[in-house]
Amino acid sequence: MLRIAIVDDEASIREGLGKIIRRESEQYEVAGTFSNGQEALEFARSEPLDIVITDIRMPLMDGLELIKELKAVKPETRCIIMSGFTDFEYARQALRYSAVDYLLKPINKKQLFELLQNLGEEKAARLGKNLQLRSGLLISYMKSSPSLCPKLPELALPLPYFAVIVIKGSDMDALRSSVGLLQRQPQHLFDAVDTGERLISLVSYYADPPLAEDTDRLTGALRQFPHPGVVLVGVSRGYSDPARLGQAFAEAKLACERGMYREEAWSCEAFDAAAAEAEAGGVLAAAREALVPPIQVLNVQETLHTMERHLDVLRRVRASQAALRQYCRVVLETTAAELPEWRKAFGEAAAVPGEEDGQERGLGKEPGPGSGSDPVRSSIPSSVRSSNTRSGSSSALGPGPSSAWDATAAAAPEVSPGSAGSLHSAGSAGSAGSAGSVGSASSVASTSASVSAQASASAPAATSSSASVPTTASVREFALASSPASDPLSDSPSAPMGTPDSLDRKLEACLKFAEYKQLLIGIVGRTLQDIREKRLAQGGKSVEVVKRWIEEHYSEQAELSSLAGLVYLTPTYLSKLFKQETGMTITDYLIEIRIKRAKQLLADSSNLKIHEVGHEVGYPDPAYFNKLFKRMVGVTPNEYKRISHSKDAPPPSGEVKKDLLK
Repeated sequence: MLRIAIVDDEASIREGLGKIIRRESEQYEVAGTFSNGQEALEFARSEPLDIVITDIRMPLMDGLELIKELKAVKPETRCIIMSGFTDFEYARQALRYSAVDYLLKPINKKQLFELLQNLGEEKAARLGKNLQLRSGLLISYMKSSPSLCPKLPELALPLPYFAVIVIKGSDMDALRSSVGLLQRQPQHLFDAVDTGERLISLVSYYADPPLAEDTDRLTGALRQFPHPGVVLVGVSRGYSDPARLGQAFAEAKLACERGMYREEAWSCEAFDAAAAEAEAGGVLAAAREALVPPIQVLNVQETLHTMERHLDVLRRVRASQAALRQYCRVVLETTAAELPEWRKAFGEAAAVPGEEDGQERGLGKEPGPGSGSDPVRSSIPSSVRSSNTRSGSSSALGPGPSSAWDATAAAAPEVSPGSAGSLHSAGSAGSAGSAGSVGSASSVASTSASVSAQASASAPAATSSSASVPTTASVREFALASSPASDPLSDSPSAPMGTPDSLDRKLEACLKFAEYKQLLIGIVGRTLQDIREKRLAQGGKSVEVVKRWIEEHYSEQAELSSLAGLVYLTPTYLSKLFKQETGMTITDYLIEIRIKRAKQLLADSSNLKIHEVGHEVGYPDPAYFNKLFKRMVGVTPNEYKRISHSKDAPPPSGEVKKDLLK
């Protein structure tokens, strides 16, 4: 659209010419008619004008003086001289002052409209070129920090001040169409910038520092168009320095995102510098520790209730979308760390940072000197352990004693994940006593300390024999030889639920918080329930697979995490499940199998020495083998062997006789 001013001291000429131009096309707007150059100049100082059609001889300020002044204050305004004088000197002076043409009165309409059409095309080409250049620079400035902007080409804005407006909605095509219609209205001066994101960015320009009512005029005009569904609008503060475009863009995005907490379909939020994310940060810091206990025992309901509590706090503080994305990451990483099946549901991209650095605690390792607790675990702060360590990779201890863990453990069946971490957790008590001393987080922690202390006492002796070589490889071979049915997700849908990045994109597309909450909790709840159901269906088979491996490889060492991987469970869950199914911990079961085999060798192989029997069943340290055998059977290996081979030996005591009859 061309905005045109007509200047002539004869009212009939200026009014008649105005009517002719208005009737010709909607693309021509007569912005004003004036009787002298002074009036026209004052108008041009405050209003945008594309063309001035002016007479030459007028009072106060003639046409040539007006053209000269306009060149100084509005160089982009084109001028057309009209006059009844045929003297070429006037035309030459007008051309010197940038008048584009010289029309004689009476005006030839065909000549006038051809000239206006050419000027309209020239303006469109000029604007297109300027807009293309400015748009490229706007993107660069909006994506750069203020410190980098001085290195970019200089950006000249149409007016001294600007604000950024960000728009998101259910129907982005309808919003883009509305923005295109607004750009045709001269009262709204703005650039639409494509930042490559699923939103519309507008840089709106103002002659003075923009107030709320200034930006409201543009957003209010946008609201007049029909837009189905939800529309979120965010407005930045006003700035004059183009280097602040990036800051303004970030402010507008943040304000737009916070519209998701409002109930109405149309939301327009101005950036609030006082809004803080401190409380949201507190939720994120504590989320992982709160989620680990219910996820470890696959308590789906408690997990979802915990998530709902976290999300309610994030809603109350109107957390940014970045905070919501971070919370989603915490949930996904925590479940992936605690549940091996989670990776299969979300694809291989759901990796857990730091897993390869995890320390494993072994089954069948003999005690070593001077180790009262796990030095690796005890040296790491609890907050870091809970956020960066997969429980199954370090031990089956879970998060350690805490009120949340105690409450979960108290409600769950008795489980001894800690005592299953090393063979000699039974070293300080009989097998029956060991089985009865678990069931709470505190007992798990205390058992773990004694386990680690005993597990390193004979480490030098253990490494000196072939029986002490770790047999993770044999666990893998056993897994390959096992039935495919041992995979608890073997009958799950072939297509994974998507990567964390794809879930991020789905969540980012949510325009209302209720929609975000429903999507996140729905995906997590369905996946956890699916894993839980498959574990319940597979539970008995998993225990049988582990028992069979122990019976076939009782003399070898195996990491608890390797056994858990054999049946696609976490070490914690395997320990719990094994205790539920057998009434014994994995360690106690291994001891029972080893001692049973030792008794068979002592009774049937008279030529084997005691230390050879101990080595054969996985105890290369003779002193430890003697001590453990006596505690479990009631007599030493030598006494058991003598009783088994001597017909003249005195009758055994009741306990030993009962054991010999087994």
